Amino acid sequence: MGKHLEYKCIMWCRLDFDDNVDMLEVEKLIKDGFPPLEIGYESDFIRNVRWSVINDTEEFIHPEDNDNHSTIILYDDDGNLICTNKNIDEV
Repeated sequence: MGKHLEYKCIMWCRLDFDDNVDMLEVEKLIKDGFPPLEIGYESDFIRNVRWSVINDTEEFIHPEDNDNHSTIILYDDDGNLICTNKNIDEV
């Protein structure tokens, strides 16, 4: 696994469609409550969708904005938890 840090954030993403995609079908999926990634990757009729993150739109989430769950998790080489930012004053 390797040493790593995971964090939760909000960011804007973008799906680019081929010219042959019927945008009325995409609109219908949105109105039917499909999440964007299901529209882009799991639809039977929409193919060759390109997904990207829109640069400079990332916003960090604090635990109080995440039902008091951690939003930063630090792991060692073996994937063992080192620390989180939940209740950081108590650690």
